[in-house]
Amino acid sequence: MRRIPVLMAASLAATLASATLARAADAPWFPYPAEQVVPPFAADGKAEPISYVPLEKASKHWKICVSFPHMKDAYWLGVDYGVVEEAKRLGVELVVVEAGGYTELAKQISQIEDCVANGAQAVTIGAISADGLASVVGELKKKNVPVVDLVNGINSPDVAAKSLVSFYTMGYQTG
Repeated sequence: MRRIPVLMAASLAATLASATLARAADAPWFPYPAEQVVPPFAADGKAEPISYVPLEKASKHWKICVSFPHMKDAYWLGVDYGVVEEAKRLGVELVVVEAGGYTELAKQISQIEDCVANGAQAVTIGAISADGLASVVGELKKKNVPVVDLVNGINSPDVAAKSLVSFYTMGYQTG
């Protein structure tokens, strides 16, 4: 199924690209050193280094909804920038929504449902709540709408792909 690799590539690329906001517009951000967990999604999996290279272009036109918790700080603004720029590079149609804060779980769920009702073929979620989105993720899987877990983590076996960060590593490197 080509849908998952494209979605995973777009989400991972967007996250990674957001870390390079200051780069020149024409300078490629890839290949990018990253880690993959083997086996995928395993809590006790082993992290292995990889050199991530994204797709050149999407295999077809995709409409993807990206849901963020908020746009109140430089971190999420940077992730938004990366997602938007990578979608342009891949030729993907993007709808970006933000719930307004970590207290707005009901709004995030409603926005995700509205995106899918309006034709989103996949959803990438920067989760407000790791457990609070499990039911909507399950409903989307029943509709064959894959969900990519972006940055914060979602506790659901129905997530199709993950593009997460190690908050420990990020804090350690920051000092």
